Order: sequence, then structure tokens, then C-alpha cells
Amino acid sequence: MSEAALVGFPELHVSALERIEFQMPFKFYRGEARAVTVQVRYALDGDDVLAHCRLVGTRQLHGREELQETTHFTGTVRLTADPPCREGSRITPVAPADAVGEGAIYDVYFHGPAYRVLGDAWRAEGVLAGRLADGLPPNHDPHEVPTVVAPRLIELLAEQDRSPRFPADDEWRARWVDRSGTRRRRRSLRRRCDRWLGPDSVLTSGVSNQPVAGADRGRSLQVFEGVTRVGRDSSPPDGTTVYLARGRTEEVPSGTAWLTPAERSVEAGLALAKRRDDWRLGRWLAKRVVVACLAGRRDGILPSDVEVAARPDGAPEARVSTATGDVIPLSISISHSEGVGLAVAAIGDVAVGCDVERIAPHSERFVEDYFTTEEREALDLTPPPQRSTAVTLLWSAKEAALKVLKQGLRADTRSVVVEIPSSLHPHGQGAGRWLAIQVRIPGDERLEGYWLADDDFVWTIAGNQPLRLAP
Repeated sequence: MSEAALVGFPELHVSALERIEFQMPFKFYRGEARAVTVQVRYALDGDDVLAHCRLVGTRQLHGREELQETTHFTGTVRLTADPPCREGSRITPVAPADAVGEGAIYDVYFHGPAYRVLGDAWRAEGVLAGRLADGLPPNHDPHEVPTVVAPRLIELLAEQDRSPRFPADDEWRARWVDRSGTRRRRRSLRRRCDRWLGPDSVLTSGVSNQPVAGADRGRSLQVFEGVTRVGRDSSPPDGTTVYLARGRTEEVPSGTAWLTPAERSVEAGLALAKRRDDWRLGRWLAKRVVVACLAGRRDGILPSDVEVAARPDGAPEARVSTATGDVIPLSISISHSEGVGLAVAAIGDVAVGCDVERIAPHSERFVEDYFTTEEREALDLTPPPQRSTAVTLLWSAKEAALKVLKQGLRADTRSVVVEIPSSLHPHGQGAGRWLAIQVRIPGDERLEGYWLADDDFVWTIAGNQPLRLAP
């Protein structure tokens, strides 16, 4: 992203990387070339230029004519007229005999040889120190081409901060500089932004792992193979917007005024109090999320205007009464567990599924019966403190995915494979936020969605199209 940010302003300097967000792993497959696209939008912040970047990948999925596009990383590169200045240095304490060695570190981390950057790590005199490993292979090819920032040093900071036995906060930030000196005038910078790209444009640059022939044969990375201008309206969509509502049994309104006559009839037939409470919670959340989903299409819609019924296969569907009799295509999903519930909805030709599960330990027999060999191997590599969350996440994501496929738990749970996200591991982003996840389904296709660990529960959402969470 730093390289891409400087294409528009090559005379400026990278002073900070801010608001870095990991959304989805970017994977290269053996023998298969993939293009990496970095899109940049420029804005001003006082005398600085902010380059808002997105790293985007496209794939041709089996059975689909159109390319699927996924946003993998986003972040902001701060550019300044003055070069970075060092904030000073300090003496690193001598490594003790019990420093955490490379073997222990990479029992936790899952990096290839080029990014096993920590030789050892230790804490002493209030300082957390990490030593760069010796004998690392070249970072890129050709290795003599310089980079704007030092990715291995940034990785060293991240891994050092998450080394085994060294707990740390969920967020970290790399910043180089306290800026000083002559500032570039804002008016001049604004003219540069507008003249270079225009106010409604995005800069696109690329990197590819496609080998090249001729004089450049053997160069596995081609940096900035092209720069083009594309208008804002032609930039690829971020995905289908999915709306969600979460709640608890005690938050459901009393009475039946918010139910339709058909729903009141269904409730009257539910004799068990727990079954009735779960049903009311699910209907209330589903109505809330449908109202939010349709707010831009119809004003004044009420929960009593929405009827949530069960289809023949047991999946819920929403029917909205309209004066014109128009049918609005809606996909909804409902889940509840131990008095909490989740409902999601999206408009259009899309299928969505959701699930909520309380985080709890599970037996090895459970893991063997319901998870694939690949998933079990991934669980074996998961640090013990996160194992219960990982098992619960796998199960929840499977339920959400099988709802998308309209199969539910009638299908073998091993027919879908959940990829455990890096955010479960010590160097990841931590709990409390919606994070991206992928589920492989038959036909070597993937469902994309989100997961959240919060309040002792795991919440998952999946869809058969790329999804974007509503604000």
C-alpha cells in the first residue's frame, strides 16, 4: 500500500500506516497466477495527504461466469512533505537464558520460511525485545529492488508483540515520526489531488505472481505493472449489504400487537414456554432486521407489516404487505441460543445464513464426529486458550453455511470446510469485532461471511455472494 500511495505523489514521504484492517487472507495456489490490485483514494488532512488504500483480489469460481472480487486489506498511508525523523534509540537489554526461541515461536505462528523473522524474543527491564533471525531468504525478487517500507521489520514488531508468554493488547500500530519543518500549502496539495486523479477517481495499481519471459525472466514479482484511472461509479462493488439484529429474550415486547394474525395462530400452538420464548425472540429480531433492510425502499413500515413464516423445508421467509402487491426479494435467517438471538436479512438474489452459539468446551469425540481432517489438524495448531472459541466457531460457521445451502443439519457437517481465521491466533485482531471468514462447499466454491466473539457467544453470518455489513 505504501508503494501504491506514492505513485500519485512520488516526492512525498511515508510517515505512518494507520487504521490497518485485515479482512480476508489473500492466498496463492500452486501453479496458479493471481493478480493483486491496490486501489487508492486521496484526501487531505491539514498539510498531509492521506492515501486510503484497498487491496483487492479477483477469482474465477467454479460454475460462475463473473469474477468474484474480495477486499482483503484496507488501510491509510499518511504522506508528508518532510522525510521521517527517528524518535531516538535506546539500549536493548541483553537476552536472558530463558528467551523464547524460534522453535517455540513458530509452534504458534504459521509463516513460511521467508517470514519466520524472529530469532528469539524476551522481556527485560520493562522492554519487550525481538531479534531478527539470521539466514532469511530474499524477501522479494529481484531482491536488490528497494521497498518504501521494511515489511520484515513491521512483521518483526507484530510477531514480537505476540510472542508466546507475552500477552499484549489486541491492536498495534506502526508509526515512524514526529513531523517537523516546512509544510506544503494545503491549497497546492488540494490542486494536486484534483488534477492528478480528479475528485471522483481512484488510482489502481497491481502486483502479479505471473512469471515473465525475455529479459525479465525469473522475476516473480512485477511491481506496478500498470496504473489506470477509473471513475468512482466503475469501481467494483463491495458486496451485497446484509443487515443484522441481535437481542435477548427479555428485550422482546410483551403482547401480540407486533405479530400478524397468522403468527398469533402459530404462537397459540406452542405449548412449551421455552419454545415459545425462542420463537418470539426469533420473530421479533427478524421483523426488526427486515424493517431496517427495507427502510430505504418503503417509509413507515412496521413490524406488524412483516410476516415471518416457515417454508416447507423449515427455513424462514419474510412476507411484507404492500399497497401495490409488489414482491420484494428478501433472504433472511434466524438463530437463537440460551436466550440470545441473531437475525440477518439481505435484498436481492442472495442466500444468507446465520448462527449463534455459546462458547463452551467440546469433547474430542465431538470434534472427530463433526469436523474434517483438515479442520481437526487446524485445531491441533490452535493455542489452548483459543481452542474452545475455535471449536465453537467451526460449528457455528458450518450451521450458517448449511443454512445458505438450504440443507441445515440434515447434511453431513463434514461436507463443508471452515477455514480457521488468523484472528484466533495471538497475532490476530482479537475478539469483539466482526471479522471475515470463508467456508468451502462442494464444487470447490467458497461462501464468504463474518464472525464475532462477544459476550461468551460466537456469532456467524454467511452468504453465497460477497457480503458487506450494514453500518
